[in-house]
Amino acid sequence: MGVGFFSMLANLSALVFVPLLLIGVNGLSPGAAGLVLTPGAVALAILSPLTGRLSDRIGVRTPIVTGLVIMMLSMLLVSTFAGASPVLISAGILGVGTGFAFIQSPANNAAAGALTNEEVGGGMGIFAGASFLGTGTGTHRGVPAGPRRGWLRSHESPLRPRRRPLLRRQRVALVWEIKRQAGRFLRLLRTLLNAG
Repeated sequence: MGVGFFSMLANLSALVFVPLLLIGVNGLSPGAAGLVLTPGAVALAILSPLTGRLSDRIGVRTPIVTGLVIMMLSMLLVSTFAGASPVLISAGILGVGTGFAFIQSPANNAAAGALTNEEVGGGMGIFAGASFLGTGTGTHRGVPAGPRRGWLRSHESPLRPRRRPLLRRQRVALVWEIKRQAGRFLRLLRTLLNAG
């Protein structure tokens, strides 16, 4: 359930906040911002059936761990180069979609495979509910955190020439948030590796 929760948290947070970033910082139109997200959607549509079959053949652990690593690196790319070229952001979103494809189908297979025939309906409902809680949590935690910590107002990419420096308290808050999220990811990864 943790994999579903955190993968949806990361995926939907990117799908909500990246267009806002592209429109607000890069000055793109809403349509152009949507085009930047297209590679991630295409990767998800193409790879999901393939990763489902792959997980049937080799097991669920390898695709899920691979997807988590791809998503983590892609989210790091998107967050590091926020405000940079839309092509670079699009490459990060492609990675998010690819990682999500490697996670979602195998995670569903693992959840369904762990349940008896009588439990599948209720169990998959609980699994889906955990995923949707991740979706709501990601957007809920991100919206108030930006203005409160000053990230949405003053954070610009290191690649932009007229960058305003982050205040010391903003840098401390950013480092603290990155460490907190990395710790959560490592605990989840450790749990996955110990489960198999």
